[in-house]
Amino acid sequence: MMVEVNLTRNSFLVPGEIHLNDVNCKATEINDTFASFEIPLDGCGTIRDGSDPNILVFSNTVRWSPQELPGQIQTRGPNFRSRITCRYARNGTVSTTFEPVEGFSVEQTGTKYFSYVLLFFCL
Repeated sequence: MMVEVNLTRNSFLVPGEIHLNDVNCKATEINDTFASFEIPLDGCGTIRDGSDPNILVFSNTVRWSPQELPGQIQTRGPNFRSRITCRYARNGTVSTTFEPVEGFSVEQTGTKYFSYVLLFFCL
């Protein structure tokens, strides 16, 4: 999952302190207007809900709370929470095409059977 937090609309946010459910998961890119997060489906506190037989639901929350500064009077400031939810169909069809980087050829002579197997790996 990917999400961008608009920093111009939320000018009270401190970009380096924004995090996901897991406080160690911070924005992967920050500029003057956006803080971007790449949210793994299996980490950073992402919650998976498989209760629906047709879809899988993944959710996480972008969070920020004002830091308490020692020696200063603490006031209640705005907290920021934005829940991110993605739904994926459980069943579907995926297709792909294959074009070899290097060509190959196969020759067969005679009347015997010949078979070969191509293995595809997703990286």
